[in-house]
Amino acid sequence: PGIAGHMQMFELHLHPPGEIDAGSSRDDFDSLHGGTIWVAGTATLDDQTVPFTGTFTIPDEGTWRIVESIEADIELQPEIVSSGRAVVLIHVDQWFHNIDFSSLTEQDGDGIFQITEDTQAWTALLSATRSRYAYGIEWRNEP
Repeated sequence: PGIAGHMQMFELHLHPPGEIDAGSSRDDFDSLHGGTIWVAGTATLDDQTVPFTGTFTIPDEGTWRIVESIEADIELQPEIVSSGRAVVLIHVDQWFHNIDFSSLTEQDGDGIFQITEDTQAWTALLSATRSRYAYGIEWRNEP
């Protein structure tokens, strides 16, 4: 629940599952494979295709797990607050923008490249997930 007023910015906390009470069941977090963030997909550039997966937890150092000053522009009025919700948007293209998938070398048994802590991809993904430009927020009216 929010209070009335003009929301101009917000912050997002990216803590590991179970570290804080998120109001979700433990089963809801199973898809994260034990990390804060889990990604999987296929990256394609020219004629090169790289299937990838990665699980990571943002280090608990200072405010690293907090993304601050994310831009918002939502007018919260008492009559709409009870009939809708603010939904955080993840701009996934921003997460992957600076990753060099050709730098991945470690593969699992199925030939899927692993984003591990010692790779350029992990560093780029960590940096991107902490960027305020990788997120947005919008108001959605609920019936």
